[in-house]
Amino acid sequence: ENVDGTLSVDPGLVRDSRSYFLRVRGESMIDAHICDGDLVLIHPQQEASNGEIVVVMIEDEVTLKRFYRREGFIELKPENESMASIIVTPEVGEVRVLGRPVGVWRSM
Repeated sequence: ENVDGTLSVDPGLVRDSRSYFLRVRGESMIDAHICDGDLVLIHPQQEASNGEIVVVMIEDEVTLKRFYRREGFIELKPENESMASIIVTPEVGEVRVLGRPVGVWRSM
């Protein structure tokens, strides 16, 4: 919950008053057209379907990845072929789904 600032958004663009923006850091989602520095509008939800792009928390770290529930572990797959998936087993920690992206805002 690090607040960078505020951004005024037309209320018609946001369906849920609990939605928030997440600033992307890194190149892990570039093949999904989500780039370093983008603001991603997140719709809060606690569940994820296989293949869905979601924001998750692992321990105290937040990441945006494609979610896959596998037998005995969760795979968090980046949309960048040069990067490896994050594999989370019960021994490593708990994956908590925070929400899913519903829009991207990019400043040129």
